Amino acid sequence: MTSRPTHTAADLRRLAEEIFQAAPKVPEDLTTLTPDAVRRTLHELRVHQIELEMQNEELRTAQEELDAARAHYFDLYNLAPIGYVSVNEKGLILEANLTAATLLGVARGALVRQRVSQFILHDDQKIYYWHRKQLFATGAPQTCELRMVSQAGTPFWARLDATAAPAPSTSPEQADDGAPVCRIVLSDITVHQQDAENVKALLGTIQQEKNKLAALIDAMVDEVWFANPQGNFTLANPSALREFCLDRGQTIGVEEMAQRVEVFRPDGSPRPVAEAPPLRALLGEVVKNQEEFVRTPARGEMRCRQVNSTPVKDEAGSIIG
Repeated sequence: MTSRPTHTAADLRRLAEEIFQAAPKVPEDLTTLTPDAVRRTLHELRVHQIELEMQNEELRTAQEELDAARAHYFDLYNLAPIGYVSVNEKGLILEANLTAATLLGVARGALVRQRVSQFILHDDQKIYYWHRKQLFATGAPQTCELRMVSQAGTPFWARLDATAAPAPSTSPEQADDGAPVCRIVLSDITVHQQDAENVKALLGTIQQEKNKLAALIDAMVDEVWFANPQGNFTLANPSALREFCLDRGQTIGVEEMAQRVEVFRPDGSPRPVAEAPPLRALLGEVVKNQEEFVRTPARGEMRCRQVNSTPVKDEAGSIIG
């Protein structure tokens, strides 16, 4: 937008005097004017009238541009979907937009010279004070999340993004002798905070269920194994570990297990590694009550056991173990 010069009433009076002094003098007795002098005088008066009309047009255009700029400012600042608040070094509100006033439950005008801290829950005020102090001390932008409360007593979670700025040149009652101010972007994050709390609670519940399942598996007398798609066992309960003389956390693969144990079919013939139930499950087969005779490192004698193995799939149906 191109700025146009504006003139006060005193400026216009001075310009008029200058134009008048520069114009040809009109004699007291108009009857003494010659026809040429009358024409020259009328010409000067007409030019002067045109100059005044041009000045009036200039003032009208400047006023229209000023009104448009104010309307644009109103749209960008006052009607923004997030709150804007200007705070001085003492913590007093100098200016606030409509969204901030709505969040705090106070009319815009009534917010001026009120303390931001009165809208922050007592337990979280130290967070605000620390970041405000850092902002004015270092000039570095500050961000924090804390709990606020409207004048009606409605609590909400807010995110404050603060930056330092020169003092606003607004009305005299808002001036602070050129001291810097804190510009705060105020966002209501209650929904996001609730979602985060819900996710945290859900993860806690899932962890509890995992702990229960792990305790149940550890307490089982039967051997329990879990193999990943590469054929390596990543989980084994104490019964399985004892059977193969392994320590907690020690991994073993199906191929290595085949070397540690002797396995025979019910007819007495050696069972090939390819027929191992875990490998068959990794190929998508469900193995139920397969009988086999085994001799493990922990037991010297041959014994009969039943093996059940089933594939574990993700939501897409891919086998993950």
